Amino acid sequence: MIFSDNTAALDAALAKAQSDLKPAVKTARGHGYNYAALEEVMEAAIEALSNNGVSFNQGIEELEDGKMRCITRLAKDGEWIITYCPLRVASKGRNNEMQELGSAFTYARRYALQGIVGIAPITEQDFNKRKAIEAQSWGADDDGASSGPKPGATAPRAKPPQFSALETIKSDLKKLGADLELVQDFVLLQKKVTLSQLAEKEPGSIATLVSHIRDNIKNFQSN
Repeated sequence: MIFSDNTAALDAALAKAQSDLKPAVKTARGHGYNYAALEEVMEAAIEALSNNGVSFNQGIEELEDGKMRCITRLAKDGEWIITYCPLRVASKGRNNEMQELGSAFTYARRYALQGIVGIAPITEQDFNKRKAIEAQSWGADDDGASSGPKPGATAPRAKPPQFSALETIKSDLKKLGADLELVQDFVLLQKKVTLSQLAEKEPGSIATLVSHIRDNIKNFQSN
């Protein structure tokens, strides 16, 4: 990890952003365990970072020895933090070289973003417990009736249409037993966009995508 000469403004903004992070829920399943996919991790971080003036980007860099690494950069007002994560690309996978590279990049982006921002994914069970606690009334009147929402609390914002479409496809994939990582790699290879970008730009294509995965489910299940 490397830093600009001064990071005072960035550090202060990142501290505020961390208090606004959304939970990254382990809704995806593959390789025998549940995990928070890249979509969940990005959704947990992007809004909090943006609201505090922190930009974020990731990319791939090829080193002189031919090895690849993922670069993750946070920046604000000319200050920056950069971290590197090596890409461990499978040499004998069942996919072609670009698919294996895309899969490694997806893993690296997820791990690097979690680390640099401070995201600790939680299970669906813990997330549901947290929501249940927040839904409880903050107090009661003398007659035992609910005193309503806590003063100053704001009603939850409706999720944009793209998130609704994204949640729908994730639910459908979970029912099919498809590995979300493999589906993400497929979408990236075929459409040149991420799954969340596809849900935002082409929501009408989601049904076709799910149908294709259902017909070729063996190609979208981890060994």
